[in-house]
Amino acid sequence: MLTNLKLQMKNNQLYKLGVRGLCLIVFFRLVLLMYLYYKLRIVFTTSRIPIKIFNWLEIMQLILVIIEALLYAWLQRSIKTKLWVRLHIWSLAFVLLLMPLIIIGIVFIIQLLEITESRAIIKSINWIKFYLSWGFTIIGHGAFIVVLVKSLQKKNEAAPTQEPGGILDEFTTE
Repeated sequence: MLTNLKLQMKNNQLYKLGVRGLCLIVFFRLVLLMYLYYKLRIVFTTSRIPIKIFNWLEIMQLILVIIEALLYAWLQRSIKTKLWVRLHIWSLAFVLLLMPLIIIGIVFIIQLLEITESRAIIKSINWIKFYLSWGFTIIGHGAFIVVLVKSLQKKNEAAPTQEPGGILDEFTTE
C-alpha cells in the first residue's frame, strides 16, 4: 500500500528541470552579456566606437528561451521522457553559455601570444562557431519539439472491450 502511494506520488511529481535549467541559462547569459559590456566599455572608453551588446538577435534568443521556460512550466506534469528535455537544456547551455566563453578564451590566448596570423584564425573560429551554434540550436529545438508533441498527445485510453458472444446469446433475455 505504501509503495503504491509512493509510486503514485512519484508519477505526479512536477518535472522542473526544464523551467529551472532555462531560467539559469537566461540568468547566466544576462550576467555574461553585462560583464562583456562592462569590460568592452572600459577598453573602448577613449574611442568613439558605439558599444551595442544587446542586438536584436540576443534579445530574440532570450525571449525565445523565456517562452520555452514558460511552456515547460505549463507542461511539467505531462512530460513523459526526460531525455529530450535534458538534450534541449544541454544544447542551449552549450550554445548560449559555453561557446561564448570558449571564444573569449581563444581570443585572449591569441592576443596573449601575439600571433601574427590572428585575423585568419579568428575568421576560421567564427565559421566553426557559426556551424556549431546552429547545429546545436537545431538539435536542441528539435528535442524541444519532440517534448511538446509527446507531452501534448492524449493518453491512449483502452476502449471498452466487449466479451465475445456465445452461440446462444441471441436467445437470452435481459
